[in-house]
Amino acid sequence: MSAGADKLSSSKELVKDRYVKVSQRGWGITPILGIDYHNGKWNLAARYEFTTKFNVETKANPDDTHSYEDGVTTPNDIPGILALGAQYEVLKNLRVMAGYNYYFDKEARMANNKQKLLAHNTQEFLAGVEWDITPAVTVSAGGQRTKYGLGDGKYLTDLSSLRAVTASALVQRLKLLRMHTSTLLTSLQTILTLRRNTTMQLLSVKIKSHNLMVL
Repeated sequence: MSAGADKLSSSKELVKDRYVKVSQRGWGITPILGIDYHNGKWNLAARYEFTTKFNVETKANPDDTHSYEDGVTTPNDIPGILALGAQYEVLKNLRVMAGYNYYFDKEARMANNKQKLLAHNTQEFLAGVEWDITPAVTVSAGGQRTKYGLGDGKYLTDLSSLRAVTASALVQRLKLLRMHTSTLLTSLQTILTLRRNTTMQLLSVKIKSHNLMVL
């Protein structure tokens, strides 16, 4: 009876609610190199994103999980990426493509050198096809195979799923920021083009007026 009560008491301690409120802040710069080559029906591209050196300052209060230290700055680098892609135009309205992504996970610093627990870097293999049914309608299909280097599992913890969700949200915000930046650059290019065309038209009018005056 006593042994059963002790076992129940220990289980209660393991499954009880734990509270954690954590905020982490930091900044980093990511240089990116890219190339795109088009020849006939082939389109080849490559992109290399350098590893982002990223140190975050942690503020944790409360933290019943004892996973974070308040006021401590820890490394949390964003892994570099080597991305390769190729596209071939089978027909005017049919294209096939393939891609390969290599993430330098083991070179990205983490707290307590956690990256050393990985067996190898992450690799992604992608393939897809696009078909233009009409000039206004395109359908596509594709697949992706990802090989993680999690090793014997020591890299993962009970909080890994929570951190994965947080990381996913951060990636989505970065993608959204990149999309807004691209839209802004496109708008600026359009404005510059309009201004250039307007200037050329005004210049043309001035030249014609001048010619008329000379005549």
